[in-house]
Amino acid sequence: MRSEPEIDRAPGRRCRVCRGPAEVLLDLGPQPFCNRFQSGEGQPDDAHPLVQGQCAACGTIQLIDPAPVAALAPRFDWIRYKEEGRHLQRAAEVVAGLPGLDARSRICGVTWNDDDALAALAASGLRYTRRLDPDKDLGVPSGGLESFQAALNPEAARAIVRRDGPADLVVARYILEHAHDPAVFLHALAELVAPAGYAWIEVPDCTPALETCDYTTLWEEHTLYFTPATFRDCLVRNGFSAVYFELYPYTHENSLVALVTPNRAAPPAPRAPEREWGRGRDFARALPERRGQWARYCSDARRGNGKLAMFGAGHLACTFINVMGLKDEIAFVVDDHPAKRGLRMPGSGLPILPSAALIDEGVSLCLTSLSPESEEKATRNQAPFLARGGRFTSIFPASKLGLQF
Repeated sequence: MRSEPEIDRAPGRRCRVCRGPAEVLLDLGPQPFCNRFQSGEGQPDDAHPLVQGQCAACGTIQLIDPAPVAALAPRFDWIRYKEEGRHLQRAAEVVAGLPGLDARSRICGVTWNDDDALAALAASGLRYTRRLDPDKDLGVPSGGLESFQAALNPEAARAIVRRDGPADLVVARYILEHAHDPAVFLHALAELVAPAGYAWIEVPDCTPALETCDYTTLWEEHTLYFTPATFRDCLVRNGFSAVYFELYPYTHENSLVALVTPNRAAPPAPRAPEREWGRGRDFARALPERRGQWARYCSDARRGNGKLAMFGAGHLACTFINVMGLKDEIAFVVDDHPAKRGLRMPGSGLPILPSAALIDEGVSLCLTSLSPESEEKATRNQAPFLARGGRFTSIFPASKLGLQF
């Protein structure tokens, strides 16, 4: 049995990765939970202070005092988030070539985010796959990743291993950034892995968002905001050694993939490069200017051409509208998801309408919160809107439709 990590649960500005001092860089005050869609006008919002901090020791950007897990749990069972997966087959082929893994190896995914990776592994010859059952294995019959990360602790992991045996490979994609206690969560993953086994751990790379001042990256459900350097540091500090580490680039948000083993002596964690602190400070300091740029752009467009709308009623649009203070500039939000029709956006209270409203309501400019990989198809489907002179502008600087302030 591995020793339990020492966890500092006392309140205060302590880094969740290394327990060093965490400095507050950006305090956005109470922000609404992005999964709390409103059913009527004027409803009060569930909110919690959204405070960006950064560790003075390891450089990890993180939320200070994130919202309690129970408060974050979604109220709608149709809310799901889709992560990029075009790199999965390439990564799976790397995994299939690791020493000790073969067709008899037991592969275990942690959440639904791992389903596509498990399919890619099966296609690469690692077919003995399963995924943890939320209710049976973790006692989480419903909820999102916030509930999974809290329930998967070392005790729960040991109980799973006693019943089912350890896994030769554990897959945990896009959940570590949700962890309130990353040391506890990573220790649980280590408990699930066989003595000579591996873990596939994947997180979003926040470097592009930090460097382009894309504030949609801030989200109450993401406790940790990794760059390649701080992701490596987090793994090393918590007893893992990387056998493969790769950044898979995407236009909006890169994927960081680490194949690690918990059974080799990890080297001492290095001090974070100075540029890590620079990224955090610059990102926080640039917010007032970026708010002003967007306010002027939207105000000028509205005065000159009429109504503005937002395309996509997800957490990225929610954060953008609320953090940039644009609720009075935007008339409504467009989304064709049937479950969202008739609801209103958290915080701003903007109504969610079908895409036909772009023409019916006389919109001239539509901001889009779709990923750059998706926006081309979505905007192509709005040919009538474009034909009557409508325009799309992405809220993401890296998009072809984005603005370069």
